[in-house]
Amino acid sequence: MCGELAPMRRKTLGAAALLALLAVTGCKTTTAEWQPLPARYVSGAPGQLPFGPDDREALDHDRIASDTSTTLADLFVHAPYGLMFVIAAVMAFRHRKRGMMEAASNPTAPLVDGPSVVFGTVERDPSWNGPVIRLDVEQSGSEWQHKGAWHHRWAETRRTLHKRPFVVVRDDGVRVQVDPDDRVVVCDEPDIVRHSYAMRTRVASIEPGQRVHVSGVLEGAALASPHTQMAYRGAQGMPTMRAPGGDRMVISNEAPGEATLKRMRFHRNWAIGFAAVFAFCATVVMPAFELLSFTGDTVWATPVAVRDWREWHKPRNSAGYWVNRWSVRATWDDHGTPRTVEDDCGEAYHQCVVSGACAQVPYVVSSVAPHWHQIGRYPQLTVGRAVVLGILALILLITYPATVFSSRPWYMKKRVVDGGSGRLENSRP
Repeated sequence: MCGELAPMRRKTLGAAALLALLAVTGCKTTTAEWQPLPARYVSGAPGQLPFGPDDREALDHDRIASDTSTTLADLFVHAPYGLMFVIAAVMAFRHRKRGMMEAASNPTAPLVDGPSVVFGTVERDPSWNGPVIRLDVEQSGSEWQHKGAWHHRWAETRRTLHKRPFVVVRDDGVRVQVDPDDRVVVCDEPDIVRHSYAMRTRVASIEPGQRVHVSGVLEGAALASPHTQMAYRGAQGMPTMRAPGGDRMVISNEAPGEATLKRMRFHRNWAIGFAAVFAFCATVVMPAFELLSFTGDTVWATPVAVRDWREWHKPRNSAGYWVNRWSVRATWDDHGTPRTVEDDCGEAYHQCVVSGACAQVPYVVSSVAPHWHQIGRYPQLTVGRAVVLGILALILLITYPATVFSSRPWYMKKRVVDGGSGRLENSRP
């Protein structure tokens, strides 16, 4: 909104700054002083106003009707931030619970049937020479130049999983058979095998002799014994770890809980971010609406003065136009304390007051901070603030899910795609 030009010399720094501001905003004003109303216009009892209950016809040109404002606030602020905060908090709690369970698990604690984590060393199979699990992710590369800079991309074209049952020997000597399925997750830092300039393979494997922990569902815990001597792949006579129903078995040679707690911190930071953005919206973008929605009371005030002026608006690539503006100043008694309220309004309110048809007009006033008030029965948003709220909500609704998927470890992605700057020949894993 344009400010009033106070009389000053153009050569002063203050005048130069003000003129620059007006040039940027593309608007100027013609102002008028407050015009007191004759006494006959301010007497009488409050009556029904010639407007609808939401004062839609009487609001300032950039105000949104109260019922629509409430819907937009719920749609752009309360619902999306509340939903995303709950999702992020729940995901953080789930990852924290699993990560703490992995990190705090005792490698020699007695085995119990059900969801559990088994720690130990992969036992070598005399009849098999090679990794017990190997995942090959084949990728094809592409590169392009944009504005003089090279960029590259490695996209997965095929993946192959080689797996076989194997035995994990715990520190107490108890042997546990692991029976991975086709959905097993292998947490391992991959090796990169380059086949040609634009072809390579990510290789992740679990080798005999590696220290691992396996998350899944344990069966046959009562058979656990450090003295069990069975054929390597015999499932009978020893506990067996299988994939949980509806979830995936995880076999990792990373530190227990490391990857899971990292995901916990990711979602926790997003939850904190959602709370911070909500606070920003509530206290900076729409403080009056939020405060008046929770603490606002409707009071009937007596008009004592009116004001009208014009603003020149010149949007980019437009010839420009004048916009008429109006304001009403009124007084009301706050339990013996006289208070003054004033706000911009529409032409209908202004004409109603000037004509004497509106002996009193409603204002919604905060019960805890009376200097926060708006004309009308209920609080309203402005068009500009609603646009800002909508843009912020849209950005976060797109960014959060996108980063959830893009930030997952490579072994949790359905399709591995890597990219960066530089040529393919200089690309790193």
